[in-house]
Amino acid sequence: MHINELPIRIRNGHKFPIPLENEGYYHRHQPVEFSFKLKNTSMTYSATGMIFLTDKRFIFIAYEPGQGELESFYFMLSDIVSSVASKNLFSNFFNIALKEKNSFTMSITYDYENIEQKGIFMDYYGMLLSRATKNKPDTITDRPLSINTLTKFMSDDDATSPYYSTDPELRGGEKPPAYS
Repeated sequence: MHINELPIRIRNGHKFPIPLENEGYYHRHQPVEFSFKLKNTSMTYSATGMIFLTDKRFIFIAYEPGQGELESFYFMLSDIVSSVASKNLFSNFFNIALKEKNSFTMSITYDYENIEQKGIFMDYYGMLLSRATKNKPDTITDRPLSINTLTKFMSDDDATSPYYSTDPELRGGEKPPAYS
């Protein structure tokens, strides 16, 4: 985890991270409200800026220094030991532990008109985290479970799914497509 240590370049008046060797960029979005708090401290950092998700790093770059003089923040996805994600209407929340015994919580809050970006970020984060940490994801009945597939899996119409039901009350009043 690195606070205010990100090498950047300025292009057309905007700040961008200098890529690592063979680094691929998957997601970029702005504006977001970003905040994080180191475990066992009272210091909270926050600012408005841009997030980047690559196959190697999560990166935040502030438009202007924010609370705690936050200008930039990044961590290597391969350093993650555990990552627990949750969400509400406008934000994604994470409790993350890294190899160096650093733990922190972070949140990414989106504007209403960009709310679909929250789900897109979670899809890429789940995929890239699985690749970067080289851990096999947990399985339920031999099906991979990740942040983005859990939602799909729980609403799956596949009769082998433990969440599958033909009971219209359990399915929100709808019959499964095969029974319509």
